[in-house]
Amino acid sequence: MKRVLIILTAIVFTVSVFAQSPEKMSYQAVIRDANNNLLPNQSIGMQISIIQESPDGTAVYIETQTPTTNANGLVSIEIGAGMVVNGDFTNIDWANGPYFILTEADPKGGTDYTITGTNQLLSVPYALHAKTAERITGDNALENKVEAMENILISLGLYTVTDIDSNIYNMVIIGKQIWMKENLRVTRYNDGEQIELVIDGTEWTYLNSPAYCWYDNDSTANAKLYGALYNWHTVNTGKLCPFGWHVPSEEEWITLFDYLGGDTIAGSKLKETGNIHWTTANTDATNETKFTALPGGYRAVDGNFYHLGFKGHWWSSTSSSDTHAIKVDINAENGNINSGGGNKSMGGVSVRCIKD
Repeated sequence: MKRVLIILTAIVFTVSVFAQSPEKMSYQAVIRDANNNLLPNQSIGMQISIIQESPDGTAVYIETQTPTTNANGLVSIEIGAGMVVNGDFTNIDWANGPYFILTEADPKGGTDYTITGTNQLLSVPYALHAKTAERITGDNALENKVEAMENILISLGLYTVTDIDSNIYNMVIIGKQIWMKENLRVTRYNDGEQIELVIDGTEWTYLNSPAYCWYDNDSTANAKLYGALYNWHTVNTGKLCPFGWHVPSEEEWITLFDYLGGDTIAGSKLKETGNIHWTTANTDATNETKFTALPGGYRAVDGNFYHLGFKGHWWSSTSSSDTHAIKVDINAENGNINSGGGNKSMGGVSVRCIKD
């Protein structure tokens, strides 16, 4: 049976680390359901794990707690003060990181943990900048604090998002939008279901269902730098990006391009500079946005691969006909943005996620 998934957004860590390792760590999170609705005044069962080295590394400490959300859907706990399952919080060697916090939650207050979220622990920056958010007042003070905290961390390059495969993505603020700085490379939907990998070119040509591939069927780390190539049916599931993120609509792409001065120059501001990955021309690129667009190429309806190093293609979530959906292209030769229809079934295109 498919379980109901709830969005868990970690928002604040504050740690006293100025003199010695912390005895407790303050942690706050906003609990939302799959429709992005807050879950106010509700008892939540939580299991918190401190993970060493990587999101899927060794758990050096695990505890459980049963906090209650407030009227704004916010839970506030102190890690180190719960019921210990494994390890000793006071003996964690914080200098031997990196460390990640894995949060698992049961919205019914028990131990059936259907919510998971992983965030890298960057305790000193969180502590130093927490007071900035505290200065914000008004009717939406809590939401403003959350937004201010996130924006500070994103601007410092200290805030990341992790997909279900434990791939970690950096983010960038451009105007009022928050984007991933890297192409998506996940192989499962955010509910854990596997996306079909299609290698054979003939099979790709006759697709009519969700699928993904790697450029030239090369799944090495270097190839994954460009991200996976997905057909639009994967986008249309609404489950491709991590919770709290989505594939941008055509309007959201246009908002980005307009903010950067229009579709004749926006590409230059979005492209990675130099010729390490953009192998042709690219003399106009500035990457002043830090979006770092890469030329990941695409898989065509004939099952073959084209444009690696020369052009980047990205899906939108906007359908343009029964068979086609809107995608945007950036090329190496100039700053032009081109948009048009890509075949929903047989077009293999990169994906960038944008924050809800």
